[in-house]
Amino acid sequence: MSLFRRESQSKGEKTVDEFRAEISHETSKARREAPKKVGDQNITSVGCVDRMTAKGAWNPPGGVTFLFNEGYLEAFFERRAGRGGTLFGHIHCGYIFTEMGMEFEDQHERILREIKSEVEKLNEQYHTHFDLVIEGQGSAAPYMTASSGSGDADSSETQWHREGWNSKYY
Repeated sequence: MSLFRRESQSKGEKTVDEFRAEISHETSKARREAPKKVGDQNITSVGCVDRMTAKGAWNPPGGVTFLFNEGYLEAFFERRAGRGGTLFGHIHCGYIFTEMGMEFEDQHERILREIKSEVEKLNEQYHTHFDLVIEGQGSAAPYMTASSGSGDADSSETQWHREGWNSKYY
């Protein structure tokens, strides 16, 4: 039995397999363009390709999470030493769900906390001032459950929201 919510199918939305295929396709495109985009110093904002979250000058699936997970985050900062901009990420992220295999909300929270820590470290290391914006919505929400059982998250109010991380600058 699948743990994924299936209400989306009754609303005419994509099945989880269709959703995963779309995210994987967009991720493949982003991987091909990443070296050029990371090297382009004019790009100082990174958003997400989905239609639910903020947009940047470049919008790979997952935004900042793509940079982090694909090994481009430090290079992005290094090429923009002394500058700044905005990096967007979000919970219920299709990239985290599909490409990183994290199917639960509390897992998304953990990876975003790790990214927050890394952004803080890189801002200090490269004398940059990149704001990290974590948004509360993402395209994987219909396919996810709140908790993996390893934390205290529940579907009505997650630790993420209790701490005020929704749409907040860091």
